[in-house]
Amino acid sequence: MNVLHKVTLQALKQNRTRTIVTIIGIILSTAMLCAVTTFTTSMQRYLLDREVYSSGSWHVGQLDITYQKYQQLAQATDVETSVYTQHLGYAKAPDSLNAYKPYFYVLGLPDTGTDLLSIHLTQGRMPTSSNEIVLPQHYLDACGRRYQVGDILTLSVGQRMSEGFALGQNNPYDFDQEETLEETQPHTYTVVGICQRWGLEDYSAPGYTVFTGADPSLSGDEICDVYLSLTDPSQAYTFQTNHNLKKTNSRVLLYSGISRYAPFYDTLYRLAAIVLIIIVAASVILIYNAFAISVSERTRQFGLLSSLGATKKQLRRMVRFEALALSAIGVPLGILSGIVGIGITLKLVSTLFLNDYLLVPMQLHISWLGVLIAVVLGVVTVLLSAWIPSRRATKVSAMEAIRQSQDIHGTKKLVRPSLLTRKLFGLPGVLGVKYYKRSAKKYRTTVFSLFLSVVLFVSASSFASSLTQSVLGGFSGMPYDLELSYDPAPGLTEDSLMTQLRQMDGVDQAAMVWEVSCVGDFLPNDLNPAIQTPSSTDEDKVRGNFQLVFVDQNTFDALAQTYSISHGQGIAFDGAALFDSQQGKYVWVESLQTTSCSFTMLRPKFLEHCIPQQEVTLSDGKIYFQYLDYTSGVYKDLFVPVEEAYNSTTLDIGVVSQDWPFYLQRSNGLTLVYPVSQMATIVGADTQIMPSVRMLSQEHDQAAEDIKELMRSHSSMESPRDYAEEEQGQKNLILVIQVFAYGFIALISLVAMTNVFNTISTNVMLRTRDFAMLQSVGMTAREMRRMLGFECILYGTRALILGIPVSIFVSYLIYDAINQGYPLPFQVPWIPLGIACLSVFVVVFATMAYAARKVRKQQLVEALKNENL
Repeated sequence: MNVLHKVTLQALKQNRTRTIVTIIGIILSTAMLCAVTTFTTSMQRYLLDREVYSSGSWHVGQLDITYQKYQQLAQATDVETSVYTQHLGYAKAPDSLNAYKPYFYVLGLPDTGTDLLSIHLTQGRMPTSSNEIVLPQHYLDACGRRYQVGDILTLSVGQRMSEGFALGQNNPYDFDQEETLEETQPHTYTVVGICQRWGLEDYSAPGYTVFTGADPSLSGDEICDVYLSLTDPSQAYTFQTNHNLKKTNSRVLLYSGISRYAPFYDTLYRLAAIVLIIIVAASVILIYNAFAISVSERTRQFGLLSSLGATKKQLRRMVRFEALALSAIGVPLGILSGIVGIGITLKLVSTLFLNDYLLVPMQLHISWLGVLIAVVLGVVTVLLSAWIPSRRATKVSAMEAIRQSQDIHGTKKLVRPSLLTRKLFGLPGVLGVKYYKRSAKKYRTTVFSLFLSVVLFVSASSFASSLTQSVLGGFSGMPYDLELSYDPAPGLTEDSLMTQLRQMDGVDQAAMVWEVSCVGDFLPNDLNPAIQTPSSTDEDKVRGNFQLVFVDQNTFDALAQTYSISHGQGIAFDGAALFDSQQGKYVWVESLQTTSCSFTMLRPKFLEHCIPQQEVTLSDGKIYFQYLDYTSGVYKDLFVPVEEAYNSTTLDIGVVSQDWPFYLQRSNGLTLVYPVSQMATIVGADTQIMPSVRMLSQEHDQAAEDIKELMRSHSSMESPRDYAEEEQGQKNLILVIQVFAYGFIALISLVAMTNVFNTISTNVMLRTRDFAMLQSVGMTAREMRRMLGFECILYGTRALILGIPVSIFVSYLIYDAINQGYPLPFQVPWIPLGIACLSVFVVVFATMAYAARKVRKQQLVEALKNENL
């Protein structure tokens, strides 16, 4: 170690406060960089693990193909692992209490490859032959008796048929549709295991998925589902296209870093860039100011060393050595702090992600590449922060450095404080103005520090707010917690059910809805051109889709109190962020271009033994409406001229709102709401629509049990679907993102406050000799406080004049980045701006008071002897 390095270390020891503050700044900046990379990799790994746990680790697949086709796909060079599931059929589920799930859906599994499917056993083992079976836990929970491992179960396995059509898992059980099990074969199974609900079983599926061994002598034309894992997952979508496959495990691919939608990663990279820029900017400001003050304070020392023969290169090396010495302490502690901080945070929130169906905790996952990036950025940030002050110091001549006159510049212009300043602050205010004008460079450093602190805080707040809004908006869960399909039961009318549900302790709000999808003819100017199509029945109008919802009278009366509408008018809810698969991002869609309108609703006419299909154009060039006619026992096409195919009803929209109530789904697009009393008039008395009750509940678990008991007391097997439980994992994920976002704000705020404190307190300490001179000529402590108070106002106002418009501009850039993936309305961050304005003056006054108190404790004679400015 040479002499100059020893001098540098001695200077660091003599200025412990500044050294400690600088090290803290390096620790904070490196910790934030490391925390961002560690949190990102931990979040990505959790999302991937959760999706693999839920849906399996396969990449591409195909439903309903022949076993021969499966063998060809399995032998493809790109395929690493493959598995098939054999369709064995349906069987009545004994003692099932779920009226909408009366069947077992029997799947045959081969001996190998089942790891791709994520079948999670809670008891026993997987089946090894076609005489063994594994039952799902959710069947046992809704079963009138208890089955255990070792029990014998005899089932009649066949095919679900309705009016000549074979039905599958994608055809929910319909009480109004007759169906039978045909071609049944009795089979006796031994229960060898119990498993969790299979992640690929849809909640509306009519059959509980049960597993048995596949037929070892499977013929080539047998139908099965195929799931493939590729050696190179990044080629999944190419492999899918080349082999004409319909199914991909898109979420597993997405969380593995593979997406077919470029806007997703464009948005992700922009967000990452924003976070890193904010952190690096905050760090550079804090550490730069620390080095600038250090170099300014040691300018005289540099002049003396220069006069003794030290070259400019050696002086610059001194500053770089100081930067590296501080980095050697701050960077490792910052890396450790970032990892420990995120680790503790994830440990505290990990239990939020566990439930009976998803046993995947969120754990710390350290990416050494991310740590290396944090280290490099941390060191580069420190070196960059030290580079500018070092160049500035070496440009000053030895004589100027020793005299320390470079920061004070006289001007030919007479400094005249304003009349208002002299009136309000007197001589202390005049002196404050003169200090500001004569030593503008030091004051600019303080104002610039405050300005950037305001920008950083507002930017971080805007980022956290926009991120949270986009995640909440992109969350595709149901807006309600519970849904109960209503089936008339003895002694339980619709009105009595709603009364009892609304009086139930666990139910906060409830609405009964009747919902149906419709089409209508609108005036061209009333409907968004992007979603309209030509009308086949009226050349002066355009065709559009909408959702028609009828609600119980109490619910509609509550809406009518909010919106002023006339009798017979409906309320339209419009405007939603919907995912556009062509653009690969969410887009804002508004169907209507008016606040009120009338249009013609079209409903296909009811024809006995016929199922309405769609409009088609036949060879004669005319448009017909196609029905499937089952009158003869065999389905035949029936074509009706489109002019004769519809019943038309004129609907009147009284008001259009974007404030959606909890019982409507934005994803349905334009939705019209009417009271149930108008249902027969609008859709016809012969139209049967099954109602459901949608509820909000803070205690959804208990409410679901209470509702189930209520239905049992009326001999109904209906039970509510608990969406809140199903979506709890994603809601907790949003909570973690909010914790990260607001933790980010807290850290940036801490950096900003540390920066301001360091800058102002050091500048005040460097003016100790000036204050002593003023005291020696008679300035009282009260006048000194007035002068410093004026300077605080000067700092704050100058910083805010610059900071507010720049903060709004940066907030808009953040909004624009997030808007690439999810549409958000731009909002000026008034609350963060208000907090920033208040905080600027609070922090400045508090810091000035702290520094001034330290100055007052010094002896007057000793202060006058101090040669630092």
